[in-house]
Amino acid sequence: MSKVFLIHGSMVGVPSFYKSPQAITQQLEDGMYSIFREELKNNNPDYHLYKWMPQHDAKERLNPTADLTSYYHEQSMVLTDELQKSLSIELNAHLPTVIVAHSMGCELLINMINNYSLPESVKSIITINSDSPEDKRILDTTVINRLKSKDLKFINLHSITDITLMTSVVLNKMVPRAGLKGYTSKLVENRSINIFGNHNLSLTMPKVKQIILDQIV
Repeated sequence: MSKVFLIHGSMVGVPSFYKSPQAITQQLEDGMYSIFREELKNNNPDYHLYKWMPQHDAKERLNPTADLTSYYHEQSMVLTDELQKSLSIELNAHLPTVIVAHSMGCELLINMINNYSLPESVKSIITINSDSPEDKRILDTTVINRLKSKDLKFINLHSITDITLMTSVVLNKMVPRAGLKGYTSKLVENRSINIFGNHNLSLTMPKVKQIILDQIV
């Protein structure tokens, strides 16, 4: 059993021309969760990273559109029952207290909840720089009732100055993203964090780590 279950976002390990081989290896190991790098490196049993990144060919480094191609591919992946079922199985194997999802991993998580619900062990959901539409809703009635009764928390960390998600809005036909201004659902506690630039910066911030650790009961 793990206390903190991490779900990474999109384009982890993509061999883009601007990434060094060392950076790619590091991404594959920690899913860009720099704040939990040591815990994952040392196989701390309280932390688990769910890895859903697709396999990539090193030749993609020569493709200037590798990031864009990967983004759309992963966007289709999070809609599949195969991936959602895989996530559900792993969650039920670890029975965490806190689930943390980043970027497109947030979309995967909500899709999975709507089809497979959540283990009762989970007391907090934390989404960071969510690449879900801001009007995305949890539809599972059990989870909705737990949120309403305060048996379960849903905290969304967002930043209006997230340049990566501004790009995502354009790629998604101008549909607003929850990682910019927050989810519109009243069941979600939106908290603003200040980042200026690439939204992976949030995964290096001690205050983000502390928000996560504060949810461990």
